[in-house]
Amino acid sequence: MTQREKDLRWDDSGNLIFEDVGVYLKTRIAEFMKEIGLESKVRYIDPSYYVRSLPAVPSDSIFCQQLANFAVHAAMSGRTELIVATCNGVPCHIPLEAATIGRRHVELDGPLWRSALETTGQPARMMND
Repeated sequence: MTQREKDLRWDDSGNLIFEDVGVYLKTRIAEFMKEIGLESKVRYIDPSYYVRSLPAVPSDSIFCQQLANFAVHAAMSGRTELIVATCNGVPCHIPLEAATIGRRHVELDGPLWRSALETTGQPARMMND
């Protein structure tokens, strides 16, 4: 068994626990910049710090993991200025220019917004009374 295999960890359900790629990338980028002689400050803010929501259901967790993998593959192949998504269950890269052509609006009295409020438990009026 290699050292890498010994370092792997699993949760109570037997699923592999992934390390935080953000911390790894921050360290490697800082090391690389130092090696090539460029002064830099690399900051990493854990995205979960900004997420304030309900716990993810398993299907959300799986979908987010898939999107993360698609994004890493896109970045490692040199692709930039795109959004990773699934179209009919197939991973796809959508150019930012195409994704930002128009702007959609949510009707605040419509069923989509009402569903969002019901799901998140937010008040209908976001005001301090």
